[in-house]
Amino acid sequence: MADLDDGDGLNERQRRFVELYMGAHGGNATQAYKGAYGEMSDNAAAANASRLVRTDKVRDAIAARMEADPQVMTRLEVVRRLTHIARGGDRARVELREDEHGAPVRVAFAGSRVGDELRACELLLKLQGAFAESQPSVPAMDSFRLFREAASLTSDEMRARLSVSE
Repeated sequence: MADLDDGDGLNERQRRFVELYMGAHGGNATQAYKGAYGEMSDNAAAANASRLVRTDKVRDAIAARMEADPQVMTRLEVVRRLTHIARGGDRARVELREDEHGAPVRVAFAGSRVGDELRACELLLKLQGAFAESQPSVPAMDSFRLFREAASLTSDEMRARLSVSE
């Protein structure tokens, strides 16, 4: 990946952190922080990295790197993929096809498990701010019922239910 230009407002260590975070350390902020700032305990590096990624200029630099990399999914692509999984779009199925001689053949496709679908729902809700501290707590409910209900909603319906704005 190309180096960040010097007009980004980052100092050299911050720039190195972003490069490591987006490259060699593959999104591991703790390891990227250690690589940019030197060896320290994991706890110290994790706390400092957490603060660093929340600063505007570092967050903007990471976002710019992500936008410039065609290998990185956009937020919309992530939401669409998670929605597909949450709605069971990857469930195991068997299709009837024809082989090279025209004879019918059953072809099985492995798919997502209910746990994958629940996790996709959880990630979608997190992306939409459902678990932010400023949100009122959601009453405890049966996780399967929550999954079923969330999977049947469109993104707009989910936002409306959770009173989350874009």
